[in-house]
This record gives sequence, structure tokens and C-alpha cells, in this order.
Amino acid sequence: MNYRQAKGIRAFASEAVEETDLTVKGQTDGGIIRICPFTASMAHNAFIESERMIPVEFPSISTETIVLNITLPKGYTFGGHSRNTSLATPDKGLECLLQTTATGGKIQMTCQLRVNKLIYYDKNYKDLRQIFEMIAAYTSEELVVKK
Repeated sequence: MNYRQAKGIRAFASEAVEETDLTVKGQTDGGIIRICPFTASMAHNAFIESERMIPVEFPSISTETIVLNITLPKGYTFGGHSRNTSLATPDKGLECLLQTTATGGKIQMTCQLRVNKLIYYDKNYKDLRQIFEMIAAYTSEELVVKK
């Protein structure tokens, strides 16, 4: 289908969904298991320079959502706390939701990034960098599971 035939942008740019089973090895210490459920590529921050002289250009307006569903071993509980953090640049050109919820023997971690604006000029780089630092910190954080 081409854009003219589509009934709006959502019909033209359909959602892509990918599901993968992932096994992550953790570190055990007595009755405590520590794991980092996100892969290293998810925790990478490309915006490490303190200043930028040229604009940052994103390839398209998009929304990317990563949801991790973790099933705990029998007799174990989540050792952390649920959280819901929303981040956004002042102009809402970039928005991010970081969420961790624990219910029963399951933990769900969500990282959603919405790019609403394609170009970020050097004066807005600090805001962009800060959001990506927080995403990198969230996705590289260890999850603690206790017996």
C-alpha cells in the first residue's frame, strides 16, 4: 500500500512487533539473585559528549517500546520497588516512559521512547543528553530478587 491509498499515517506506517524469549544469567549470593535484564545494546547512550556543535537529527518520528516480562523462581520476590518515571524535553519533542511493576511472581519493565521532533539544535542538546543518560541508567540497572 502506498501513502495515497492509506487512510492516514497510522495505516501507512503499521506497527512492527517482535517477541523474543531471552535467558539472562544472574549472580547469586545466598538467597539473592541479581540480574540486568536489558541487553548491553539497550543500555548504550550515544550522547556522551558534554557539548555538541551540530544538530542531532533523528531519522523519523517514531515510538519504540521495549517490554520485558520476567517470571520469578518459586519462593522469590522482587527486592526493589515499583516505579513510573516520565521524562520529556521542554518542548515535548522527545518523551520517555520508564516503568517497573511487580505483581505476584512477575515483574514487568517498560522503556518507551517517543521521538516527536526530528532535529535538536546544539542549544537543546543538554536536554536530549540528560534523557538518554537516564534511559541508559535504567536499562543497565541491576534487578534484585530475594528469597
